[in-house]
Amino acid sequence: MTTATLLCPLCGRGVRPARGARQRWQLVACEACGHVMAPHANGEALQQRHFGDAFAGADDGWTRAVDRANARRVLRVLGHALTPGARVLEIGPGHGALLVALAAGGFHVEGLELSPAVALATSQRSRVPVRVGTIERYSRDTGVGYQAVVMRHVLEHMSDPVGAVEALHRLLMPDGVAYVAVPNIGAPESALPGWTGYQPYHLHYFTPARLRALFERAGFRVVSIRTREPFSGWVNAVVNSLRTRRDDGEPGPAGRPGRMVVGAYNVARFAVGTLLAPLRVVQAWSGRGEEIELLARKPERV
Repeated sequence: MTTATLLCPLCGRGVRPARGARQRWQLVACEACGHVMAPHANGEALQQRHFGDAFAGADDGWTRAVDRANARRVLRVLGHALTPGARVLEIGPGHGALLVALAAGGFHVEGLELSPAVALATSQRSRVPVRVGTIERYSRDTGVGYQAVVMRHVLEHMSDPVGAVEALHRLLMPDGVAYVAVPNIGAPESALPGWTGYQPYHLHYFTPARLRALFERAGFRVVSIRTREPFSGWVNAVVNSLRTRRDDGEPGPAGRPGRMVVGAYNVARFAVGTLLAPLRVVQAWSGRGEEIELLARKPERV
């Protein structure tokens, strides 16, 4: 597939090869609205390859701690928008930390996962039912309405973000809430080739303005949109950029580091993130944090 045959899913205009670090990842950018995307044709197969059996069994202490901290934060956000007992669906629940937190918080929660292996492992780990399928198919097949749908770092994996957000809209009951988080390509770290937002399985790269426009186009009322700058954002981007790289711009091969090395690196990430706290606050406040968080409602009358 060439750039001449690609159209921007957000505005329908043509695209051109992106520049700078984005060019190293073979991304393209819309000539009109600037939306950045990867020219992959079969997004579902790509996700299955990266988030199948191997992902189901992958786990480590640092990831578990970060997942639990993020789950508590999302639970606080949803707690202000919902009442206990609300029916909540999480799309792409990963290892299930948020499912556990939501269930403990008094919500009736379910998951939806593309990979059968991940769905089974996550359901067993969280003791929460996790269905298998895409959001588009599930929204057409189910008659169940949810008071909230959560998609954390999932939308950027989808070939058709417009169709995915429209499906999310169908799954929600009137006055239902959507919570979505995606990487922010407007973050300054995105100028570095090692920015963690650049991944072979990420198909779309949003800014706050373009994410807002996507949800408003689908009929949502955006309640809030803000950015966050995590502890390790700058450390990861700089370290990854300094690593040896292949000619195609993807990270070069490396042996698996030992536990002590990984532990020391995680401590360093936390320490540097703490020292950079003033920068992180300013970056997030100005809309340049590397994660976008959006909260939107489906109108009571459509």
